[in-house]
Amino acid sequence: MLKSAYRNTFNFGKYIFYMEMKQTINNLSITLGKTKGIIERLKKEVKNKPLDRGECKEILFDLKPNFTSVKQYFVELIDIAEKQKMDTNHINMLSLIIILLRTYQNQEIERALDTFINKINSLATYHIDDTKYYDDQKIRNEIYDLTSGLEFFIETFDSKIFQQFSEGITGISKISELIGEKLAGLDENWAAAACYLCAIDIAVNKKRKDLGLINDEKTERRKPFDVRFDELIKVLETNKIEINRVIKQLPKHFWKIRTEIVHYGYSPTQEELDLINKWSRNIINAINVK
Repeated sequence: MLKSAYRNTFNFGKYIFYMEMKQTINNLSITLGKTKGIIERLKKEVKNKPLDRGECKEILFDLKPNFTSVKQYFVELIDIAEKQKMDTNHINMLSLIIILLRTYQNQEIERALDTFINKINSLATYHIDDTKYYDDQKIRNEIYDLTSGLEFFIETFDSKIFQQFSEGITGISKISELIGEKLAGLDENWAAAACYLCAIDIAVNKKRKDLGLINDEKTERRKPFDVRFDELIKVLETNKIEINRVIKQLPKHFWKIRTEIVHYGYSPTQEELDLINKWSRNIINAINVK
């Protein structure tokens, strides 16, 4: 009985370790994604002539807290790996991560991270404002040097630690990368709203298929969303599914803002995002799609 209790405690400990490691890897992956996006934004900005020092400074100040978080998650990952005593004869995902981490000198990793953070800080706080000593070309050279080093560091660890275990830069971190780069001016609120609103489209299309409302795929794809939606609601009502009550309560602003977000990249306010969250869930739950 004591052996069984010990075994259960050990297994539970391994599970906690696994979850802690996985969460830290995910956090690091997401933060690296956003950092990569910010680096891309900085690389684009530094090519502009004349050099907009104010814009470069703003991007550097975006980069600093993100890369500081990268350091925090790396240090957490190293700490977790060092604390865990695992039998490396039993090779699994976690023990391989530990082996890879231990092939690097942990102090060297932290020193490299600190060097990058100090470079970002020096550029943003001092050099970029010093037009007497740091002309535009000097600033460009420092930024090129910084971004090249950051990209090499990120790609090295992404390939050596994450991709070998199918962790990689995950889907959500790809969204973070897009947000960090501010492609087409898109931000976090737009990304969250777009996901919820696209989920409504998917739910409507799935339910129409389940109910046999799609006779021809080409014709179906040409139908505007509001037509497909209204047709579905009418069919659900004839089947005595009380969805109309939910739809009637929808604020008129909801459909207008949907068009602005999905097609024109409007970034909703926090209040609008809360509204989108609430009513997207209400609509999808009312449609009752699996």
